Amino acid sequence: MLAENELRIELNAGHVFDLTNTAVSNFNVQPSSIDLTVKLIHLPDANKVKRSHKIDPGETVILEVNEVFSLSNEISGIVFPKNNLSKNGIIMTNPGHIDPGYKGILTLYLVNMSKQTFILRERDAVARLLLFKTSSVTSGYLGGPVTRIDQEQLNTMGKDFAGLDKRIPVAIGKVLAKWSVGLFVMVALMLALVGFAVPVAFTLTSSYLDNSRDLKINIDRQKEKIDKQAEKIEELNKQIITLNSRAASQSVTIRKKVAN
Repeated sequence: MLAENELRIELNAGHVFDLTNTAVSNFNVQPSSIDLTVKLIHLPDANKVKRSHKIDPGETVILEVNEVFSLSNEISGIVFPKNNLSKNGIIMTNPGHIDPGYKGILTLYLVNMSKQTFILRERDAVARLLLFKTSSVTSGYLGGPVTRIDQEQLNTMGKDFAGLDKRIPVAIGKVLAKWSVGLFVMVALMLALVGFAVPVAFTLTSSYLDNSRDLKINIDRQKEKIDKQAEKIEELNKQIITLNSRAASQSVTIRKKVAN
């Protein structure tokens, strides 16, 4: 791996970046790496290109870096996200190796996996480039220079990570469909229970009403008997009173006769 002094030598010799690129006037060289900075921010599905952008939670963006590569056939590179991205929940989905001899722009895919928005601006340092010299000169990258982002890349990527903006509604629809079947079964069972319970309740209520009616009839009959017995008792009381009056009258008459 190349250290700071070796990095500067290779940079000045034009073995790393295209020095005719006017987008970058100087490079930020670290003890064993070089910073890569934001040039453009491409928004998938929207066909928009911005120089600053707030990445919402779950959102995906494609970055185009300022530095245009022009690696020699004996230098390869590895790209890593900077620590400040990782600490803020920003994940780079395509860190990795760059072949010797590669020429052209580099694109980075970022996803905001945090709960808060993250602001990206033009010229922000977003990645670290580590450079290595191969043990011998290679045949170099077989593809041609990459001058722009392929439209297919933009069409393939969704605005939300893993296409959740489209997959979640479909998943919710499937869940709701399952729930609807379960709900239908539940309603059918409830209707069946109601259909069973109503006749039973009607039978029990009818039986209760019949028993109440019979009891009321018996009570009325007993009341009639009691009333009749009360009438007889009252009639007997009247007869006793009459007999007592007659006896008292006869007693007075007898006393008068005895006195005369």
